Amino acid sequence: MAQMGREWQTLRELVDLHHHSEERYVHPLLAQAIPGGRRPYDEEHRAITVMLDDLQGHLGRLVNDGSVADRPDVGREFYLGVNRFYAEFLAHLDREETQAQRALNELYPPEVLAATLQTIIGGFSPDDLMLFIDIMFPAMILPEAAGLLGSIRLPPEALAPLTERARQALGEARWTQLQARLPVPVR
Repeated sequence: MAQMGREWQTLRELVDLHHHSEERYVHPLLAQAIPGGRRPYDEEHRAITVMLDDLQGHLGRLVNDGSVADRPDVGREFYLGVNRFYAEFLAHLDREETQAQRALNELYPPEVLAATLQTIIGGFSPDDLMLFIDIMFPAMILPEAAGLLGSIRLPPEALAPLTERARQALGEARWTQLQARLPVPVR
């Protein structure tokens, strides 16, 4: 139960970071170019946050408040709720990656979008970046991983733990390949 609670907290932090970054930096770009362009994404974020809040309460009941006799029923409801959350969240991500990203690519020059991404990454704390590295790096293609790692602007003492975590997430062979893609290899 403790492990599930930790994993849930990590998921919640990642989704909250995702929402906050988009609402602050990406949705305004949509709103500037398309009347009402940010509205559907803001509404989806709110609906997903409500789902997460409900699941958080349910998890608290499962972990802290439920008796052993209630645990199977509460656990099943939590399990079904998590499935509904993932179904909705993945559909939301698909809409962002297809519809919103396509609109942004058509409406803004690459330099504006690259600067926006750099602003988003620059706003993350080293702990936030660790979460993204742990989750995203193993699944990223090397050009994306290199672009992300190469865009992080931190002092060397803050960058070193991140690069070590990226090395662990990628494995030595992929890390070596990634190093070859960076303008200046990180150690």
